[in-house]
Formats: sequence, C-alpha cells, structure tokens
Amino acid sequence: MMSKTNLNTFRNQPDEAGRFGIHGGRFVAETLMPLILNVEKAYKEASADKAIKREMYYYQKHYIGRPSPLYCAERMTAHFGGAKLYLKRDELNHTGAHKINNVLGQALLAKRMGKNKIIAETGAGQHGVATATACALFNMECEVGNRMILEFEAEMDGKYINGVDIIDFNDEGLITQFKVMVRPLQAVNMLWQQMGAQLEKASA
Repeated sequence: MMSKTNLNTFRNQPDEAGRFGIHGGRFVAETLMPLILNVEKAYKEASADKAIKREMYYYQKHYIGRPSPLYCAERMTAHFGGAKLYLKRDELNHTGAHKINNVLGQALLAKRMGKNKIIAETGAGQHGVATATACALFNMECEVGNRMILEFEAEMDGKYINGVDIIDFNDEGLITQFKVMVRPLQAVNMLWQQMGAQLEKASA
C-alpha cells in the first residue's frame, strides 16, 4: 500500500533540490548559480558544525529572546470551541518580529564565509531593521535597498506567462519606478496589445 505524502509538512525537511513537496526550489539567473552553489556548500558545512550551532543557540536565547512565549487566546478558544488556541508571540523578539530569526542565521553564515557586507533588497521595513541589527551585532557593513520584487503568473489568450514586478520606492515609501519583466518574451507583445486595447477602451 502506497503511503500518502503530506505536502505541507516540514518534518522531513527539503529534498536535495531544495523543495518541500511541490513547493520551493531555486529560480535565479544562470550567472548567479555559482554564488548560490557556494552558499549551499557553506550552509551544508555549517549545518554539521556543532560550534556554529552553539553560537546560534546562544544568540537566539540571549540576544533575540527566544524561545518566544505561547499565549492561550482564551476568548478565541471559547468562540470557536474545541481545542485550545495559542498564539506564538514572535513580536516579542528583539526588533519586534520573526525576521531576526532568519537574518541572524544569514549573518552567521556570511561571517563564516569570510564576508563583511550584507545587502538586503526588501519591501518589508522590519526585515531591513532586522538585517541592520544583525550586521551591527557582528560588525558587518549593511545595505538595505528600497526595492520590492513580486512574482506573478497568468494565462493570456491560452498562453501561460510568468514574470516579476520590480518596484523601487524612496525613504518615504513613495514609488519612484515600476518595471515589469515577463517570460516568455513572446508574451511581451501580447501584454502591450492587451494594455493598448484597455487604454483605447478607457479613452473612448
């Protein structure tokens, strides 16, 4: 009898391709792949290093403030009935969100690789703050870019297309530039035709 695979579990960790069931993977330009593979190699080596794990646990406990507490949401539990509902209070972590958990590990890995600068391209303010905080902790240079990249996929006239919206914004949060990159290239003409038809319809 074939066992049913739970696609939403993290229990088995990702496979060799970096996927969790049907999810995950690596989608980057070919020119970046050597760098990605270097990071992967360093990560695997670090994962087997007990010393860096001890360092990570130390900063999680004494710098981030983990483990963050669980809070029993009594009124929500009473409203829905059944099992007790708990909230994981990650907003009580240092910098006020879960993002410090991620960037602390990134900073430790970068330091292990001999890097002295971390660049974060993010549209999430707290991610930028957490990155800057981790860099300050380890005396690393930090650059937080004002760019957000959103992936999208759609079907147009029976053709499957995907791409990204690249949004640049200033320190006040106002959009300064908006770009769209679409794959496959043939879809670009289709996209312009659709946009032109919509503009003509709107101006009629």
